[in-house]
Amino acid sequence: MKVWHKAITAAAQGKLTTFDALTTITIKKNATTLLGFYVLIVTPKPTSGISGIAALEINSADLGISQQKVIIGQSLVGDGIATNNKELYVMRQFIPWKLKDNSVPIGNAKVTFGIASLVAVTEGFDLAISLVFSDGEPDADFAAELKGQYVSSPIGGDFASSAAGIAAAAETAFTEVISVNANGSELISIMSLLITNAPTADEGSTGYTKLQSSQIEDFDPQEIPFAVGTHGSLGTPVGTPAVAEAKYIPTRFPLPGIAFDINVSQKMAVVLSNAGDGHAAATWR
Repeated sequence: MKVWHKAITAAAQGKLTTFDALTTITIKKNATTLLGFYVLIVTPKPTSGISGIAALEINSADLGISQQKVIIGQSLVGDGIATNNKELYVMRQFIPWKLKDNSVPIGNAKVTFGIASLVAVTEGFDLAISLVFSDGEPDADFAAELKGQYVSSPIGGDFASSAAGIAAAAETAFTEVISVNANGSELISIMSLLITNAPTADEGSTGYTKLQSSQIEDFDPQEIPFAVGTHGSLGTPVGTPAVAEAKYIPTRFPLPGIAFDINVSQKMAVVLSNAGDGHAAATWR
């Protein structure tokens, strides 16, 4: 089974209760099944006394989806944010999604997300969203992993890091690679993480990790939002960073059965003043 992840980022969107349309995602031509989407939303500059919570709207004329809405609960900003408050953090969420009619072809379909706040906020939200689709219906094991967000037992794994190397709102390549050994026949999980260094007040950290390899046929796109995002506090000093959890996501993709490397890059939704530490990992069986 082949599972793909196609991501977008946006900054300072969804300030009002009306939806701001985001960049349209085009589903891969040979995909047949919509599985859901990952989302990581942060409030880069919470305003004292204003509590905002984000909602997403999903639209696709190709798939018969019109103005369907979900609340993204972890983007809540508490009332009365202090001037020197420490960083707040939010975790990536997975929202399962399916079509009422599975016979509807999804290849090349266009999907557009919109974002709004349930209560008007001053600064809006920074976000990364990744649409997840595949070339077939998931079996019972993978369907359960997706819904529960846990992963199968691997026989191998590796990681790559970029210390103080990720700051740009463009894909920045790691020097390190994820090395897969010849024992692997199927990719079963991916980890995507960015840890801030000396975070700057009012800067949020959200974005995605991109994996690429010419040795895996039909692998693109593989773009996964970070496991955790932080928002900088409202003043100086900024405070201490929130602890980030290295959270793997379940996936499936056939491997060639040879030793090879996976290249890694990361993209921020907004530029960071102080580059963060980028991390990515994968496991296989």
